[in-house]
Amino acid sequence: MAKIKLKKCPFCGGKAEIVKTHVYLDEARRVMCTVCQATSARVLVNHPMIRGDGLDESTRYTAEQAEEKVAEFWNARVT
Repeated sequence: MAKIKLKKCPFCGGKAEIVKTHVYLDEARRVMCTVCQATSARVLVNHPMIRGDGLDESTRYTAEQAEEKVAEFWNARVT
């Protein structure tokens, strides 16, 4: 797997990293700034993927896919 590139924190300019977290008993991933602790949305591992028209019950996020998705959330910037 290729190294995921994360932009600097949009609030303080600090370094960001992907962290493993939990939502109740479910494993998840999110991006967190190491300076100001700003975070992205979480993506649950082994949870149905979200598509434009709703959940896809047949396809579930792997840990790697969850990391790619949170990086996508974090790196999105309004122009």
